[in-house]
Amino acid sequence: MDDVALALGLSRLLPRRGRAFARSCLVLGYNGLGNVGADLRTEALLRRLRELPGGGPRVTLAAMGSALGSGLQVRRRVLLPRRYPAALLRLILEHDAVLISEGCAFSDVSVGLYGLALALALRQGLPAAALGVGVSALGQEAALVAARWSRGALLTARDGVSLKRLEALGLSALPGADLAFDLGAARWPLEEERRAVLDALRGGGWDGVCPMVAIAPGPLRPDGALGDPDVEAYLDAIARAVRATRARRPFLTVIVGMDPRDRAPAVALGWRLGATTFTSAERSPHWIAALLMKSAVVISARYHGVLLGLCGGAAPVALAPDERLVGLLEEFEARPWLLEIPFEHPIVLRRPLERALEQALSSGEDERARRLARVAAQRARLDLGYASLGVALGASARRAPQQAGDSSST
Repeated sequence: MDDVALALGLSRLLPRRGRAFARSCLVLGYNGLGNVGADLRTEALLRRLRELPGGGPRVTLAAMGSALGSGLQVRRRVLLPRRYPAALLRLILEHDAVLISEGCAFSDVSVGLYGLALALALRQGLPAAALGVGVSALGQEAALVAARWSRGALLTARDGVSLKRLEALGLSALPGADLAFDLGAARWPLEEERRAVLDALRGGGWDGVCPMVAIAPGPLRPDGALGDPDVEAYLDAIARAVRATRARRPFLTVIVGMDPRDRAPAVALGWRLGATTFTSAERSPHWIAALLMKSAVVISARYHGVLLGLCGGAAPVALAPDERLVGLLEEFEARPWLLEIPFEHPIVLRRPLERALEQALSSGEDERARRLARVAAQRARLDLGYASLGVALGASARRAPQQAGDSSST
């Protein structure tokens, strides 16, 4: 019997133990590995939990790595081992609810871990939720796992494509939005980081008037390595398109690395363009987010690169043929801004990117206002999803500690 089957079998033998409200919860996601989008999603969830009555439940954060920034500080953090089923079951037995913060929880690669977490919680009679989740085109085995293990969990989909896929699996789900849409809103304005970004850019000679184009090239290869002729040619094509456009109309160019694997491509592209490079190794996720939200245009192969730019009203140009980006841009009626050209075919990238960048720079205030209105709609969906989560956690029955006389409830 493998570890997963053993954990599921044991969970069936243990008594169910749901509470009227959750005093503690386990948050599980792709955090601690230096990925800007994943860490911001998790922090957004933690911030919302603290807004619940009584300060919300006690949180244990199960991390994939040790690179946890200040925004992910909780009372308890644990590092999930490679052979995780037994450790996951022990953790769930110590908590009253399980929340998934990972945006790609329903993919062939991830559904085994996150689906198992939901299944173990549900079999204990505990609230289990995955909010703002994206759903990939699943293979047959992964689809069966998702359908069986997630039934009964609170699920909100971050886009219409994901919602249809959840419904096709026979799962009940609500329309939702990616958790990172909270950034830039009144509850999370990033004012200090915005000032720091302006200081850094002005210190580099920016006049604050010339439009800024941020480029987040992504890793291009899974390991982020350079040296592959196609990768080098792809970076060359991006650089040529940007230089050609910049020769016609001036703009400031900055390069962004949103994950440790992005650093080498980002530095290489910055060298080609003579542009300053900012990476997650040197800057906080908040700082990177504030930079992207300050941009007029964001060119990105990263999902959260595009999303964070949209939070500031930036015109998006999505580089990768990525179904996650398809779902995001369809929410903003911006599918034409997706350049579905894989890096293995760099020769055909330059001209489409040049045209897209020219059009993005030409988009006016009316179009920016429409993008921001759609961001507001995404945030309204988030509010509904979190309201459902509060009900699932029993927040309406929860009293502040001084009223309940029970300090263990916070």
